[in-house]
Amino acid sequence: MQYKYLKSGLDIDDPEEKSICIIYELIKQTDYISIDDLADQLALDRRSISKSIASKENYLQLYSAKVIGKQGKGIKICFKNEAMILLLLRNIMTLKRNYIDSDRFKTIYASLDKKFTDKTKLKEIILNILVLEKIRNCHGQVEDKMPFFEPLWNKENVEIQALVSWLEVHFLGLTSTEIMFLLSPLNLDKNIYTNETKVDQLFNENRKLVYSSLKKSVINYGLNTDTVYYKIKWHILFLINRCILRKKINETLPEETAEKYPVAFEFALSLAQIIETKYHVKVSLGEINYLVLYFQQYITELNTEKINFAEKIAIIKDLRNSANDYLAKIIKKNLPKAKIVVFNQRQDLLKDNGDYLFVISKMPFVYKNIPVINPNLLFKRERFTAVVTISLIQNILPRV
Repeated sequence: MQYKYLKSGLDIDDPEEKSICIIYELIKQTDYISIDDLADQLALDRRSISKSIASKENYLQLYSAKVIGKQGKGIKICFKNEAMILLLLRNIMTLKRNYIDSDRFKTIYASLDKKFTDKTKLKEIILNILVLEKIRNCHGQVEDKMPFFEPLWNKENVEIQALVSWLEVHFLGLTSTEIMFLLSPLNLDKNIYTNETKVDQLFNENRKLVYSSLKKSVINYGLNTDTVYYKIKWHILFLINRCILRKKINETLPEETAEKYPVAFEFALSLAQIIETKYHVKVSLGEINYLVLYFQQYITELNTEKINFAEKIAIIKDLRNSANDYLAKIIKKNLPKAKIVVFNQRQDLLKDNGDYLFVISKMPFVYKNIPVINPNLLFKRERFTAVVTISLIQNILPRV
């Protein structure tokens, strides 16, 4: 059988475009449809349809969905959670703009233009309105909760209340899940509708995730890196929200991130695994790379600016003099303005009770909240760089 072509302009040679088109048509079906009928409807070869569906199995799993077949009835797309159908269709319509009714979009925009100040967010919300209209026409109300979704907008905001009132008139029996989906673009960045109290609550919750990741990532350095979180807390918040909403980001980032920035990559990978476990989502490679770059950017800033720091570093004299001299030389190379204070024994340091960037000692002990580093670590160049960098991060940011 020869391949047929869609009159709508489907690129038959593009497997991705063809697969997305098939999923889109399956979403619009209210019941089972035979592959033959679907093939006729799309003007595609039935074998091509079966192959395309099989190739998208992992993709559909991201939305807790799969295509099932039933003898004598055909195939249909099923979701464990109905809310996921909204997220999937939203992403398809974002990717394929020809699925958007431009006239309908303009009509809704004209109705809401004066009700909403942020026009960029308004356009994103209108796209969600068009998505919900399609789902309502095919499947009715969506009542299943969106897993782990926490709205960040201020429900008392006058514009939010006016918009919700309009939506409740437009969609009879509007469910809480549908409202959250329609307004979900407000969860993807800081905007004029953000509820600061709610954001602070999520900051505190997310902090626990990041703390565990940071401690796990640099455990070999013996450092406490908790305070790093305050530099990247906004990025973490929106990263998690993008994953919950299955919102894809641009992945055109430098290659070989892991090799270039091993400390930052170790932290990012650990955090991604924790997020995936807690929220039952998939953190994309693009998100991981961005996280690496955010963390590495701060490290680079510190490395660039560290010559301005006249940090004090303590050395417990439990090594031979030549070893202590070598350590001092390494420290001065990385921190030219650092002041090195040598103590004959630990008790002298405790009596001094001074503040230091870190303490070098062959024997481990607890000294305030200041890292105590084994000198053997510092003889390894790459680890010493990490020790200095992370110690600076900990020292500069406010204690928690």
